Amino acid sequence: MTRQESISQPIPMTEPQWHSLTDAASIVGVTRQTLGKYVQTGQLQAAKQPNGKWRVNQKAIEEFSAWYFGQGET
Repeated sequence: MTRQESISQPIPMTEPQWHSLTDAASIVGVTRQTLGKYVQTGQLQAAKQPNGKWRVNQKAIEEFSAWYFGQGET
């Protein structure tokens, strides 16, 4: 599945494992802009709701956090 395909597929937002980009940034400990940058480059998987808001899966947050801090970036 390409990044564009994953963006265009609707996801059930009622499940608790999905977070807004702002909430995900708070969980990881970085800014929303930092997460947005990695969503744009494809290094963080996110899905866009029909209303235009981005959502990030809990597992993607955990994987990104481990990768981000494992790289020595702050």
